[in-house]
Amino acid sequence: MRLLNPLLLFPFVFAVSLIACDHAGASHAQTNSTDLRTIIGEQIKFHVKPSYGELDSQCFTDKDLSTMIQERIPDLIAAQLKMDPGFRGAIDRLRAMSPDERKLYLLRSRQPLHKTWGELGRVTSEGQTDAGQKAELLIANSIVDLAESLLASQPPGSPKR
Repeated sequence: MRLLNPLLLFPFVFAVSLIACDHAGASHAQTNSTDLRTIIGEQIKFHVKPSYGELDSQCFTDKDLSTMIQERIPDLIAAQLKMDPGFRGAIDRLRAMSPDERKLYLLRSRQPLHKTWGELGRVTSEGQTDAGQKAELLIANSIVDLAESLLASQPPGSPKR
């Protein structure tokens, strides 16, 4: 059996590790949806790890929240979504709503995806830690703030920037 030369394998292993590192640090702010709540949910699911147990590896911790705030993840998400065609489509859909309907929709979009374990009365994957819910709210509010800003700065019928 002939062994491969390690020098020939190095470039391949290096390239694979770069791809893995790039994905791990990616901020997933692209979307195919034109529904604001769906976009918010996608971003929360990507940036807030599910919580199903009390160990640090099984839940979104205060340390995770601190890192998210320190790295300004909600702001980065909003900055990237600002130019996303799907997000722009969501803004167009919001603009087409009546003012009352839009106001209610935006208010509901500021809600977290999950109740906390305290609210549910048990530790379960259906819920989230307090830190996880705070992270969900930071992301939702950042995206809704951006949507409201774009709605206010672009009157109906004006060209998109």
